[in-house]
Amino acid sequence: MVRPFQKHPDLTPVVISWFTTNLPAYYIAGDLTGWEYPDKWVTIQPTGGDVSRIRTGSARFDVNVYGETKPEVMSGALDAVKTLMQMLNYSTSEAVITNVVCTYPADISDPINERPRFVFDVTLTYRTN
Repeated sequence: MVRPFQKHPDLTPVVISWFTTNLPAYYIAGDLTGWEYPDKWVTIQPTGGDVSRIRTGSARFDVNVYGETKPEVMSGALDAVKTLMQMLNYSTSEAVITNVVCTYPADISDPINERPRFVFDVTLTYRTN
């Protein structure tokens, strides 16, 4: 019996919802529309990934953390990493997260306007339901 290839899920809304629930001190969005300095802000953008089997794949996201001071933003970025690591075994109607790997946050603040920004990547390995 040949199993049909399943449509793989868009995990972007899942990650945004997870952050909104579990990182309430920050505004969470897919972009910076409406952002005003010095708001605490986290953006999530999909950057690719792999579809490796009929039911498994990995989705990669770019996570940007903004705020008022570098120490505050670095702390927020580490909180975001911790929050994402807790997605392990999280289940939605479409998928179960089976592994989470984050890079360490990097300071890519804009030296011209002094707006602190830290960025990291997260890869969520999943199995479709």
